[in-house]
Amino acid sequence: MPWPGEVLSYRVCGQNLADDSNARDPRFGDLYKGDWHQVRTFDPKAPECRFSVFNDVHNRIQWYEDLASQVDSASTDVLFLNGDIASAANHELDEFVHLEIDPLGNLPAGIPVLFGRGNHEGRGNNVELMADVFPNSDPAPFYYTFRHGPVACIVLDAGETGRSRSILYCGSEVYEDYLFEQIEWAKKALKEPWFRKAPIKVCLLHVPMIDDPDKTKKLLHRWLNVHFVPLLNKAGIDLMIGADLHTAMYCEPGTMGNDFPIIVNNEARRLDFTYSHGYITLRSFNPKGKLEVEKTISAK
Repeated sequence: MPWPGEVLSYRVCGQNLADDSNARDPRFGDLYKGDWHQVRTFDPKAPECRFSVFNDVHNRIQWYEDLASQVDSASTDVLFLNGDIASAANHELDEFVHLEIDPLGNLPAGIPVLFGRGNHEGRGNNVELMADVFPNSDPAPFYYTFRHGPVACIVLDAGETGRSRSILYCGSEVYEDYLFEQIEWAKKALKEPWFRKAPIKVCLLHVPMIDDPDKTKKLLHRWLNVHFVPLLNKAGIDLMIGADLHTAMYCEPGTMGNDFPIIVNNEARRLDFTYSHGYITLRSFNPKGKLEVEKTISAK
């Protein structure tokens, strides 16, 4: 296991298997040796934390490439894909990689890429292949915790936002049970000493936990608000970052039962998060590089 904050050097190598018809004498072809790259592991002792969030790209490759090209790799610790980078379709594994990873260019070679599943990435055949693009088994592919520097993050997966939910998928995706499973897991994960003692705690998920005056709308969002927000309040969460709504939104603490601010990043935008010297700074950019939203939050 690598040490925290360790710089790892790696490259990809392989050789073409030209003919394997004879099990005792396979024939090999061209040998490939990729370039050397370096990546730094998470370091809880780092003085700052800086990450970029992408969401709701919905297969718009050019926009995604433009957003990624603006990232300063030297001052970015993590790339976080907060759902609906790909849209609902019957994709194969290489198509998922093309839509989710390729537009990032060379950034993933040196910066860890983490993933939060969106509702559209749970629709269509082969959606289970997304777990192969972003392998993570502790405790599950799409909900987990991590920490870099003073910031601890909990990532959640709300699943399908449609009114039919599990009925729509004939029982192949039982999202209600899945959410209750996450609640029980989160009760324990939020109490882990390394998470509890972190100076700043952030919740990341595609579907924001917001209320709505019209009780016939945003049923899942309101359900999450009722069932998860009290748990996150108790854990001392400092900020929630959501997506899904295709519009920018900022909810002050106390407006929806939340003790923490909730920011919803607009569609096909990049949200840059920085925590340094007691302040969280959030900046949202469009594909042309224009700053559309800027917010500074004082830590509790």
